[in-house]
Amino acid sequence: KIGGTHHIPIPSIRLKMLREGIEDYEYLTLVAAKKEQAGLDGQAWVRANILDPYMAAVDPADGVRKFITYVWNKNPGAPTSSTGLLRAREELAQILSPEGPDFGLGAAPTSKSVGPGAAASSQISIASLAAFSGGVGLTCAPSHPAVTCSLVPSTVAVPSDGNTTSTLTVTTTAATPVGAHSVLIRGQSGTLAHQAVFGLTVQAPAPALSYSDTFNRDNGGLGSNWNEYLPNFEIFNGQIRNTDANGQEAQFVRPVGPDQTVAANCKMLVAENSCGVMARWSNANNFYYARIDVGQQNIALFRRVGGVVTPLATAKRPLRYDTYYRIRLVANGPSLTVYFGDETAPAISRTDTALSGGNYAGIRSYATAASMTWLNNFTLTGP
Repeated sequence: KIGGTHHIPIPSIRLKMLREGIEDYEYLTLVAAKKEQAGLDGQAWVRANILDPYMAAVDPADGVRKFITYVWNKNPGAPTSSTGLLRAREELAQILSPEGPDFGLGAAPTSKSVGPGAAASSQISIASLAAFSGGVGLTCAPSHPAVTCSLVPSTVAVPSDGNTTSTLTVTTTAATPVGAHSVLIRGQSGTLAHQAVFGLTVQAPAPALSYSDTFNRDNGGLGSNWNEYLPNFEIFNGQIRNTDANGQEAQFVRPVGPDQTVAANCKMLVAENSCGVMARWSNANNFYYARIDVGQQNIALFRRVGGVVTPLATAKRPLRYDTYYRIRLVANGPSLTVYFGDETAPAISRTDTALSGGNYAGIRSYATAASMTWLNNFTLTGP
């Protein structure tokens, strides 16, 4: 009781020491972070320049220099004395206090996630501190050789008490490993140097959407996965065949997106008949179509836009009637390629931008009479 009628809490030296210890920890963290921005190992710098000179001593028991627990020590200059501890705090304060014109460096955003082969960007901000002005050169260094980076512009002029930006672009390849990567951005103006880190996470690509239909089921209609827009197809003995003359067209109802690979086996029994596959189908008037025609001894690529059919390319092949041939159409961005049989090189390669959309695929034929065109082993794969 101090001049009162009941007990009250009294601040003790122990509570003061606890508070100061928390403050010391925050100072050490701030200094380490500042040295990291300058391109140094922050914790190692603090150990070598603050803790070791002022807070360590040789242990007489084994002659090893160690960090020691602070105790009240009236011996001036001793590591455990107030002089040693206060000198360490003075050094910390001097480092954190502005020492003259400088600049700061930061990234926004500080990280992004992409898939292999994709790119990411971030705005690098360079800000004037304490009336700094002048040119700052910027460089970047990725942590993995399968990651590349660039800064535009690579040299910036920072106005006094202002800021400017540069755009960081980070690019991956299909060979970039999945996982966390980093890009070190460094800015330098004379003897002043600071750095920032941009984090890049490369995520595994989503599994490709993949469908197939072997038609190995009871004779009859194509089933729930198909819509016939130009009838009529039917399943017969585990295959598809036309049941009347003129054109037949069926859409596979599973969407995979506009980048897709669609394939099927098809055969013709007589001349003036053809069959093949459709890609980027959005409706009966808009799609790409690759077909085989034995009578013309070729394969061909067409587009249909707004109901108007335009031939794009053909390729000659020796073909026979009543023989199954595989045809595969790949739509990838503006690139269209057609593969024939077991050939590994494309028979047709064409660039076309008329149809960038269309999430479906299907089969198509032209027949002069019933049972003239046959198809089997349909496959559809997304990106």
